[in-house]
This record gives sequence, structure tokens and C-alpha cells, in this order.
Amino acid sequence: MNFREYLKTIKFREIKKDINPKFEMAAILKELDGIPVYFTKLNVVGNIFSNLELLSQSIGLKKFDDWIPKLIEAQAKPGKIIEKGTPKDMHPIEITDLPVLTHYENDAGAYITSGAVIAQRGERRNASVHRILIIDENTLVMRIVRRHLYDIFVDAKEHGENLPLSICLGIPPAAQIAAATSIPPDQYEMEFAAALNNGKLEVFQGLPESEIIIRGELLHDEEIDEGPFYDIASKYDIVRKQPTFKIDSILAKKDFIYHALLPACNDHLFLMGLPRVPFIYEETRNSGVDVKNVYLSPGGSGWLKAIVAINKKSENDVKKAADAVLRAHKSVKYIIITDDDIDITDNLQVERAVTLNSLFTKNNPLILENVYGSSLDPRAKDDIGSKMILDATKPLQKRELSFEKGGIPISQKRLKELLD
Repeated sequence: MNFREYLKTIKFREIKKDINPKFEMAAILKELDGIPVYFTKLNVVGNIFSNLELLSQSIGLKKFDDWIPKLIEAQAKPGKIIEKGTPKDMHPIEITDLPVLTHYENDAGAYITSGAVIAQRGERRNASVHRILIIDENTLVMRIVRRHLYDIFVDAKEHGENLPLSICLGIPPAAQIAAATSIPPDQYEMEFAAALNNGKLEVFQGLPESEIIIRGELLHDEEIDEGPFYDIASKYDIVRKQPTFKIDSILAKKDFIYHALLPACNDHLFLMGLPRVPFIYEETRNSGVDVKNVYLSPGGSGWLKAIVAINKKSENDVKKAADAVLRAHKSVKYIIITDDDIDITDNLQVERAVTLNSLFTKNNPLILENVYGSSLDPRAKDDIGSKMILDATKPLQKRELSFEKGGIPISQKRLKELLD
């Protein structure tokens, strides 16, 4: 389904007053985090992926339990991209026509945060999401972390060439999720999106159907300051020199709907972290552990805290699972391993497992010092920080009933009869 078809499936909290994109919209989105919001006067939507039910339904899943197998299957079996020619129903606009939000008080300015950046250089193609600061009507600056787009840009720079890019906003949810997913560089995110979208994805001149398309070039020989920016870990990222993006043109649908994504809230946490979960799951399974579920929790800003549920068959399974997480997700700071009877998306159940099941010793929790971590960790210096691994599983040899959950032997049907 495309962007508008997805919006039709959502029950919005409509805000019909005049709301300023500078701070006011962000304040409302933060207050209503987890609830989709539609600002009707300026045609702005936000919080549209801000709970697990929304995220699941955006790619046709009935429940979040199907998330990991769906994404693993999509990576293994890429879908088909169908070229449909010229973008539909688009007309030229200016950057000043967009209701771009200014989010937090010390941010450098108004930031585009939901745009999928599409690049092609030779045979190499990439779609990824980056924060984009508006400098003036012709100039943007883009924070590019050292991943696949960065490698493509470095190649262009080394040849003294600018890198043509398209920034697409208001795209099919499968494409939004795919652009937020880090897959191997020899795979293309839009083919991954097609697999998430029932096996096919329509594109227009190589771009997913979009509400807004900003075309231009990333300059090989000009950098400007980017930041501060209030990032996913609920802290301000530092000011850096980043590549300048010069706008060539902007196309938009006549009644375009702007997708606002508020940093450091659920939309951001889920779109950045949860596409990473299947890769952690696969690495853990390949290590020989009977893994049942993996979650990057909001408590770790959707990135720094991994919770893994396993069917423990030996006491060594906990170490093998933790080692697998460290290999698959080098940014992780805090790992909790639980048994498979814990709903790891339920923070209360995880807290109980930690409190009741853990045997705290000099080796549990295990602390790793002076190791590579994440720039999102405010306690890391030059990406070198610390990590903690906590075994919250029950012992294999345990007292009868001591760790078992209590049940009440009555059917749901009978309970309903009693309550009616």
C-alpha cells in the first residue's frame, strides 16, 4: 500500500487549530506519543509508526510477533521493482512551502527527519534515512553516518564529483521501513521494500511514490556546520562539518501531506531500532541458541538496550546469545537475556525477570570496559564506552514451582460468561 492508503487505516487524533511548525507541533506530538496525530490546517501527520500495532499493520501484519520472520523472509527473497515512468500528479514548489518542523529549543533549525534519501552511483544503489537541516531556500545540510551512503559519497568525492540524490517524503510504509533498515551493501533497500509490500513496489523514475521529492546534489567540495540536534538518545548531538546539499528542484502533490517524525519519540525509536532486530535474531540463532524473540526497547532509546528471550538448554546459552548480540549490533550498551516465557516487549515482565530470576554475582552482571560502542551513548568518548550483560534466566536446576507462573484453571469462555 502507498502512503495515503496507509493513512486511511489509521485512527487519528485531529488537531484543527492553527498550529505552528516551530515547536508547537513537536510539543503536541511528544505529548501524544503513541497516538497518530493529524494537523488538518497544514496537512501534517505524525506519530504514524509510534506503537507496535501501527508498525505491524503498516506492512500487513496482524501482530508484532510476525515482525521478525517477515523481515528475515524479505531479505532472503527480494521483491520486484516495477517502473511506472513519470511521478504522478506532481508540481514544482519551494522549500519554504513545506511545513518543516523545528523540534527542540537548542536544535540548529528546522529539520526534515522522515525523508528517504535515494542514491545511485554506477551499479551501487542505496536508500537510507538521514536528518536534514534547512540552511536557506537552496541549501540543505545532511548528517551522513559512516554507512553505505557515506561510502558511495566518498567514492564520488575521490573522483571530484558531486553525488546526485533524491529525498522522498511521504512514501509507502514498506519503503519507509526499508530505508531505515541497514542491509548488506550488495542488496537494494527498495527491493527489500517490495518484498515487504506483497512482493512488488511501484517506482517512478526509480523513486517510490512520494508526496514530496527534493532533487539535488551532495557537493564533493563544500561542508557546513550541522547541529546541534536532539537525537534518539534524548540528548543533543554535537556540531559537525557535513556535506552541503544543493537543491535543483522540488516536486509535490497539489494537496501534499507532510510526514513529520519527532526525534527521540516512538516513531524515531521504532523505525531506527526494530528493523535491526531480525539481524540480531539471525545471528543469535546461527550461534546455536534456541532464540525466541529479540527487542530493542524504548528504554534504551530503541538502539542501546537489547532484550533477548531464549529457550535455555545449557547455562552456556546465555553467553552465546550475548556474544551474538555484540557481533550483530555493535552499538548495544545493555543486554538482558531472559527465558522464553517472558514477553520482552512488556517492561514489567522484564523487570520481574531481572529481579526474581537473576543471581547477582561478581560476573552477573558482566561489565565490559573500554570497548567500541555508539556515538549515541553520552558516556562514550570517541565511540569507546562500556557495556553490561545481565543473565535474567531461571536456573536449569531449580526448586519445584519456585519459578513457575501461577495460572487459574478457568476458560476464557467461562470467564466471559461470569463477567457478562
